[in-house]
Amino acid sequence: MQGYVRETIHISSRTCDPDRANFEETFLGEVASLAKTCQIHGPCRTSCWKYGADCRYGFPKELVDTTNADKGYVQMQRDHQWVNSYNPFVLAATRSNGDCQFLTSGKAGVASIYYIAYYMAKNQQIVRLSLLVANKLMFAFVAEPRSQPAAR
Repeated sequence: MQGYVRETIHISSRTCDPDRANFEETFLGEVASLAKTCQIHGPCRTSCWKYGADCRYGFPKELVDTTNADKGYVQMQRDHQWVNSYNPFVLAATRSNGDCQFLTSGKAGVASIYYIAYYMAKNQQIVRLSLLVANKLMFAFVAEPRSQPAAR
């Protein structure tokens, strides 16, 4: 993306005090500024094409008019193809990049469980190997729908 510039943003007391006049306006302004500096993907780098010709992070993303579950999974509203989904309160608190998405089922759900469990036990080799085996088994069942055995 041309014109992509990272700027430093400092925490200010005006954002942290909800009793202050114009807090909501100030908060939304800071979130918009943070989104521009922390949440935009790009320009793509070599790591984006680690597994093929397409960006492995899924950019550019599909634009979605309203949040819905019409396709059997939750699609968050998206009005920009290059911005990570984010929670404005988490963004304002951490002031850093974060990708907020629903991970409730399918491959994404299994991957998130594995990721969390792996980091909780990353120094325990036996647990880690067990999780790798469990992960492969779960992906085999999630990735390939099994036909029902014939009735006898």
